[in-house]
Amino acid sequence: IKRVLDSASLNLGLKGSINLDKAIKWVPPPPVPVTGMATIEGSITGPVSDFSTDLMVHSNTVGAGRERDLSVAGPVKVTFAAFSGHDLVIKPQSGGSIRAAFNVPWGKAAVSTASAEWSGLDSQVALRMANVDPQAIAATFDGSGTFEFGEPRKFVIRNRERGYARPGAVA
Repeated sequence: IKRVLDSASLNLGLKGSINLDKAIKWVPPPPVPVTGMATIEGSITGPVSDFSTDLMVHSNTVGAGRERDLSVAGPVKVTFAAFSGHDLVIKPQSGGSIRAAFNVPWGKAAVSTASAEWSGLDSQVALRMANVDPQAIAATFDGSGTFEFGEPRKFVIRNRERGYARPGAVA
């Protein structure tokens, strides 16, 4: 903590782990349950009255909706205005990837937003992450979407599918 002309400023290193089940309670509820543990490393910098926390987040145990053990890595920023992330890379064990961004302003009246681009994502993984009942679909998805989590919720999704053969499912 530095003091220059009696104005305190922070410059602190931070390293540890976060239980997402508990941390998620600090922000407006996400559209699907988010669980797991993540490691964080970063810094808390700026004046005491308006500091920011910049973190690199890593995990191999994130759950989203009904999907488990997702790998997640990327930067997250926490300020007095919002909790946000960009260039987060999410990888399911079955392959494919999702590049995501989000902005969650503090306060119940604020509208949270997210965007994502995905490629090579198995249809069943996508449905589990969306917390949707299983469907008899055999495909990989490539697409993008924007999401607003206010009232009413707004989802705009563009998706291309490539079918593949799987017993009990339609390509």
